[in-house]
Amino acid sequence: SLTEDGKFHPGVRVNDFAPRMTRYYSWGERQKRWLLGEQVFQDNQVVVTGYPRFDIKYQGGIIDRKNLPIGFLSSFDRISVFDNRSVFELVDGQRPPKNYYFSNRNVEDRYWCAVAHIRLLFELLDRCKEQGRKVLIRPHPNESLRDYDYLKKTYPENVSFCTDPDMGRFLEQVSSLVVLNSTAIVDAVLHKVPVICVEELLRGRYQEHFDWQEVRKKYLDHLWRPKSDVELDELLGKAQRGELKCLPQQEPFDEFIQDVYNLPSDHTAAYLIAQDVLKTLGESKKEQKPRGTLAGLLLFLRILARLGRNLVDRETWRIDRDYHLMFREPPAEETFLSNYRGL
Repeated sequence: SLTEDGKFHPGVRVNDFAPRMTRYYSWGERQKRWLLGEQVFQDNQVVVTGYPRFDIKYQGGIIDRKNLPIGFLSSFDRISVFDNRSVFELVDGQRPPKNYYFSNRNVEDRYWCAVAHIRLLFELLDRCKEQGRKVLIRPHPNESLRDYDYLKKTYPENVSFCTDPDMGRFLEQVSSLVVLNSTAIVDAVLHKVPVICVEELLRGRYQEHFDWQEVRKKYLDHLWRPKSDVELDELLGKAQRGELKCLPQQEPFDEFIQDVYNLPSDHTAAYLIAQDVLKTLGESKKEQKPRGTLAGLLLFLRILARLGRNLVDRETWRIDRDYHLMFREPPAEETFLSNYRGL
């Protein structure tokens, strides 16, 4: 529950849990500076490791992206959810004070952004249909895949979908990435994919509804930002011809993600965390006896109960397979033991 500056969202009280912590693994130096400045932790308690979300395998060489489909990342999970909750449940669950992510906005502002984004998607698909371009859409993991049946019927020759949990495999299949706001932008840049942000196409009304200070990522300013449909078409054409570089200016983006996410790094965040945990355990002279078995069992049963409520029926599970909850058997080289056997 952190903003891009590494701060806790309004409504999250640090003192509720910070006193129980003896060690904190920080995304980057920016978050560490804030934690120390607010006197939440001491300097020796905070270790900068990076963000495990970006522990991905980058493509070593340059992929020839000529004539590949246009990539589109959706963010409609506020109005289209995999467990098929009613619109009343969605609005009730997202209105303050239940949702602390948007302390200066109400639930209808987030809905406006989602609907406006869908409208942009239709306009993009209409033009791509006229121009014979292909679009590969990656739904948000919390969205209902059933809702996309309409797009399959409306644009059968132009639209396909990627529900592979591995973001890298999706990015290998696209010539560019069209997005409104997503942390997957960092994945795309690390994979050398040109990123096109469509904020400007929503004109100034987007700023009226979106809580920029709490949610909007500052690195959006460093992406390709078309101000018209014509400019967007030109950028998409250049990308499919292999003539569009990843970013207009790489340096500002690199400085930001280094400060916030500790990228690039010689080691993954998971590796650095595991290394520090083992070091900390090795320095401890106390023998830790197993305890809390009953509490752990109760927590496990509680998680299973919540999971059971979310998987509403067999049909949902059959259609969605492993995409939403990311249940999959990782290849051997991706397991924890194989990655960190040398520690």
